[in-house]
Amino acid sequence: SLILSGNRLNGTIPDFTGAAALMTLETFLLNDNLLSGTIPSSLGSVTTLIEVQLARNQLTGTLPSSLDNLINLESFILSRNNLTGTIPSSYMRLFNIVELYLSFNNFTGTLPPSFFQSLSPSLQLVFLNNNNFYGPVPHLNIASLPLLEQVDISGNMFCGPLPSWCSEPRNENFSLSCGNLTGFCDEISVLHSFYDDVGGSSWTRNDGWSLPYGPCFPIWEGVTCSPDSHVIAIDLQNNNISGVLDTRVFNLPFLNRVDLSTNRLTGTVVLPSAPVSLQILSLRDNLYYGSLPSSIEALSDIAYLDISQNNICGPLPEWCASDDVVCSDITGFCSERDILQTFYGATNGQDWSVSTGWGLPYGPCVPIWYGVSCSPDGHVIRLDLANNNLRGSIDAALQLPFLESLDLSHNNIQGSLPSSLLNDL
Repeated sequence: SLILSGNRLNGTIPDFTGAAALMTLETFLLNDNLLSGTIPSSLGSVTTLIEVQLARNQLTGTLPSSLDNLINLESFILSRNNLTGTIPSSYMRLFNIVELYLSFNNFTGTLPPSFFQSLSPSLQLVFLNNNNFYGPVPHLNIASLPLLEQVDISGNMFCGPLPSWCSEPRNENFSLSCGNLTGFCDEISVLHSFYDDVGGSSWTRNDGWSLPYGPCFPIWEGVTCSPDSHVIAIDLQNNNISGVLDTRVFNLPFLNRVDLSTNRLTGTVVLPSAPVSLQILSLRDNLYYGSLPSSIEALSDIAYLDISQNNICGPLPEWCASDDVVCSDITGFCSERDILQTFYGATNGQDWSVSTGWGLPYGPCVPIWYGVSCSPDGHVIRLDLANNNLRGSIDAALQLPFLESLDLSHNNIQGSLPSSLLNDL
């Protein structure tokens, strides 16, 4: 036996290569010290080991695959270190394990479906809690493990439905802790749908979003998580996000801040239809169009909402008057677009030589319609459609309040020149 637990030993665990005197070692206890570095792969050569305890040190690195040679191992305790990587599949050959403690490390990856069943029938204690494991929970046939007393897989990113064994303790001496599995699963699913719906593969920054695990371990780009690993904020402003936003993302149960400003989200503004936990929502500077919903009851407790710098038409809902809501000049944009659409129809727009953008239900400034120039605050200031095969009349059709320059030369416009047009320039 080599028992040095509960000291202040530092440095690394020595290499066992060539240490003939240790080749019959059965007990190796170095827990509760200050050891650092990795677990030496040569430890796997000491096949007589029955008990290995290295818990509560500062060990790093991955588990050596050579440890699968420890076929006599009964107690394997590595809790509360900084170990990383996956559990090698070859560890399923540790047929005599009674105690397996891997909790409070940074292990990741999935566990094989047969993980528990591949271990010893003598298995009593399994602690995998507080790591970064993900994927489905392995099957556990309690009847085949008659000595099992305690299993803890909580504090991971397992997904899934909750296995029946998680809620079926056998007796008062039998304890199971699975944690909130379906909650993490639902959050990942909603975020993956959001990613697919709004062109995630083309985002400027999308680190982590295509992974089958997360979003808290590792953190996905723009995601903030609570200490208990629930998504509380999404900040993806100016990230080349495009498409129609599915409001399911707003219904994440712990989400309180979303900033999707300065992107290319389009469609009509759709706000959550049921009460949500959101406190801050910014959809500013996108391509939204149409009218705003008349009710904001689902966001009655929101602290800040910004939907300015879009192509939204009025009338302005009453809730836009709140000090905590930024709606910007909605009715102004609406009237300018309506005026240009009327002009388009009056001059046979479908026959123009170039009419890019003019048939869209949004614009004319974002995106810019052909021939239109806008001010920095989104008002039409110039219209240049010279030599563009316009035909028809412009009777009072261009009363644009901010218009500074108009060029309709070399077309086929007929009728009188509206006096109101001269007054507006």
